[in-house]
Amino acid sequence: MPDSLRLDELETRYTLLEQSYQELNDVVTQQWRLIDAQTLRIKRLEASVENAEQGQPIDSPPPHY
Repeated sequence: MPDSLRLDELETRYTLLEQSYQELNDVVTQQWRLIDAQTLRIKRLEASVENAEQGQPIDSPPPHY
């Protein structure tokens, strides 16, 4: 195989690998955002359950009512 064809093939493979890398990176970034949001939600739910176990209303009205 001539060198120019090998170089073309390598450049094509490199470009495809770069695209795949970027797509995978985007997916991982999106998953981390989702994980962070779910972690925050779980912490809030745990706090709500803890408050309910202590007899405090979860959504109590403000004191001026």
